[in-house]
Amino acid sequence: INSKPKQRAFLIACLTDEDFKPDHYEPWLTQEPDNALAYILYGNALTSAAWDARGNGTADTVPLYRFDAFWERLRLAQQAFQKAIALDKTDPEPFHGLITVAMGLQQEPNALWEHFVQVIKRDKNHYFGHQSMLTALTAKWGGNGKDMFLFARRTVQNLPAGDVLYGLIPTAHIE
Repeated sequence: INSKPKQRAFLIACLTDEDFKPDHYEPWLTQEPDNALAYILYGNALTSAAWDARGNGTADTVPLYRFDAFWERLRLAQQAFQKAIALDKTDPEPFHGLITVAMGLQQEPNALWEHFVQVIKRDKNHYFGHQSMLTALTAKWGGNGKDMFLFARRTVQNLPAGDVLYGLIPTAHIE
């Protein structure tokens, strides 16, 4: 699976969409503390748990007490992704996870770009990394339409016909 990064990224995304809670991964981390994939999946589960704790309303409609659990889980996810990076510096997945964490922690745009650059250094056409960066550039996340469309258009320049990254253009229009 490591030799097929697109399939690996898709499988990680599928596992993230499942209802696996962080405690599902804790025994694995105990048994295999040097397994970067375990930390990636744990970080993704913590990120999902953070958003579950926050709820899906706009920030002005979310009770303040929910933000404490949200930020704490995101900080734990950030630590898990950093541990995964320490274990495997070649993997784009933890950097992809850090984009979402940075968005939730309201980090500066430079932090988002640093994570994205690390993703594409490892996999220049990483779909989910591009998708997350596009989302980070939307107005609802503090970006603007101009930068979002510029990112989408520059991403697809010189790609072969039918590349999955062309999906960024309609996604930008939907956003």
